[in-house]
Amino acid sequence: MLMGTSTPNLGGSDFGTANTNYGPLAVRRSYQGAADFPSTYGVPTTFAASNAHIDYDTTNAKSNYVSIYSFKPDIDKMGTCVLDSAFMSFLQSIPTNHRCILGMWHEGDGKVRQGTFTLAQWQKATERFLKLVRSFGGLNIYSSVILEAYQPHSGTDFANMILDSWYSQELIDLFLVDGYSDLGTKGAVWDYAINYSQLKNVPWGVAESGVKSGTVTGTWMSDQVQYCLQNDAEMFCWFDNTVGTVLATPGSGSDAKASAQMASKILYQDPSTWMLSA
Repeated sequence: MLMGTSTPNLGGSDFGTANTNYGPLAVRRSYQGAADFPSTYGVPTTFAASNAHIDYDTTNAKSNYVSIYSFKPDIDKMGTCVLDSAFMSFLQSIPTNHRCILGMWHEGDGKVRQGTFTLAQWQKATERFLKLVRSFGGLNIYSSVILEAYQPHSGTDFANMILDSWYSQELIDLFLVDGYSDLGTKGAVWDYAINYSQLKNVPWGVAESGVKSGTVTGTWMSDQVQYCLQNDAEMFCWFDNTVGTVLATPGSGSDAKASAQMASKILYQDPSTWMLSA
């Protein structure tokens, strides 16, 4: 299981510090805002221009970190194929030997509940995104859907959001969730995702995990890592950030950093040779 994190600077200028504090980290979570790349309506113009660019070592031509990278394109233009050319150009710009997990409009279930867009809009755009990644066929590029671990919600649970046809067409390589401490611990946080991934026979992992209130403790952190490892998660990323009124995890506490570092050291895998489980 790959261990990683998301840090406050989306471009990654602070990731080296995180790697020193609780690494060695093998995966890095980053994303772009809806207003980024206005000329291409939110589609990254090139990998080098994206917030994931530091994940690849251009000097030595290898992955520094496996990328979990998502972006927020214009939802209708993505769904109606207007952005096909721009997105294919982005895919072509990703170094062929870089390990990259791509997502679009992460936590789309929450956005639907908030009214940012409709379920139909998200599904249409996501299906187009998935089909373009599949048609591109990059050996080291994986498609993902990233949803909230918060279940069930009427109309936006995993089965509502993800169409069965995406599995029958083998469009989804990896199912990812974001889960936080307000759900509890271990099974209370992760079992919906675990059971769903087993039902659909798709690999799963954690794109974000952290603490929403109270105190960030090493015990809670190690419990989540161990539980996800025991249940075959492909990766586990901390959310070392306060966006969304959460607590940075692991943050600056010595106990929490020690817990994160222990997991990183024990579970480390070389990002430049990692492959998604079949």
